[in-house]
Amino acid sequence: MISAALLAAVAAGCKGKGDKAKAGDPPAAPGSGSAQPAATPDAATAAAATPDAAAAPAAGAVTITAGKEPPRGCFGWAAQQFAAACVTGSITNGQPELQVAFVGGTGEAVPVAATVDEAAAAKLNAALATYGYAAPTGTVTPLELGKPLTLGAATLTLESKTTAPGGDNVAPTAAIKLTALCGDKDLELYRQELEGASPTVTVRALDDRLLIEVSIKVAREGEQSEQLGVAVLNPATCVAATENL
Repeated sequence: MISAALLAAVAAGCKGKGDKAKAGDPPAAPGSGSAQPAATPDAATAAAATPDAAAAPAAGAVTITAGKEPPRGCFGWAAQQFAAACVTGSITNGQPELQVAFVGGTGEAVPVAATVDEAAAAKLNAALATYGYAAPTGTVTPLELGKPLTLGAATLTLESKTTAPGGDNVAPTAAIKLTALCGDKDLELYRQELEGASPTVTVRALDDRLLIEVSIKVAREGEQSEQLGVAVLNPATCVAATENL
């Protein structure tokens, strides 16, 4: 006759290793088996793993605000592309025909009105962020008429010569020319003969490029206007990317 103690010992020996409970384990819920649920990360771990959708832009980054006037001139510089984000075009009798152009870089120019609408601001901000445009640094130097300015390997010269004296209700006409001399290479950046025109040119050294901004103001009967153009010059090659020049 088999004793009760012997039956209990045989039953215990038939259990698989996976059926043995570890010391300190809580009892399994009815019907749940021996598997335990996966651990859930605590709040601090989850927060660290989740990107901040409202993270601040990189230091020095530039953005465009919808509903406001567009920036004046060149307001952004992308060092990796040697490119400038600039407002170019013209303003005639108070009516702007302007665009933001990425001079020397990638991206199509975006037209802007007297105030920037939401669609234009969104498109511009995407491009500015993609290519890392930041506020340009360095000293802005005005170019004086007839006085060559040497910056690094390039010498810039702005000339304006009267070709017609004008008369009653007629402003004088001037031939305006902007050139760059890089070693033995001569590059003409701008040349035009205009009635009632006066040029303003500024230069800024950025990385190994020169950012040149040109404003041509015209004052004559029936017209008050301004033309805005830009050149990004590589003095090493005497090659320039230009817009509205």
